[in-house]
Amino acid sequence: MTTPSLDVLSEELVLISIKLVRRLRGLDPTPALSPAESSALAVLIFAGEITMGELASYEGVKAPTMTRLVQNLEQRGVIKRIKDEKDARIFRLGVTATGRKLCTTGQKRRLQPLIKLLDSLEASDRTKLMAALPVLRKIAEVGEQERAIAKQ
Repeated sequence: MTTPSLDVLSEELVLISIKLVRRLRGLDPTPALSPAESSALAVLIFAGEITMGELASYEGVKAPTMTRLVQNLEQRGVIKRIKDEKDARIFRLGVTATGRKLCTTGQKRRLQPLIKLLDSLEASDRTKLMAALPVLRKIAEVGEQERAIAKQ
């Protein structure tokens, strides 16, 4: 087996990721949040308390777009603003208990169709997927190193 080019590998990973997310989203009968809201909430859960600008940067949108989205989530009690301890002019965004519950409930609901899809696979294919998870996790980690590379 020949080693695939980085171009081919990256294109395939992106296409597969997008198709899987869209398929699972389409199978969710009662989404409580829009895709953009779900994404922003997930970033806050996994990245912790961050500024509006950092959230906009993670999501790849401009500040005004993120401001509207954050206001909607805040009005619904999903996220909260937290004063920065070092600089009172700055606030950070954090997830409320309601937001965590909403995310957890939605994730469990969305995992059910995925469990069925995985169950339909051969055991050997599930084993291969399990073996690939550490590499996929490494690629997907949100961190400063990855963000620095993306800015280059």
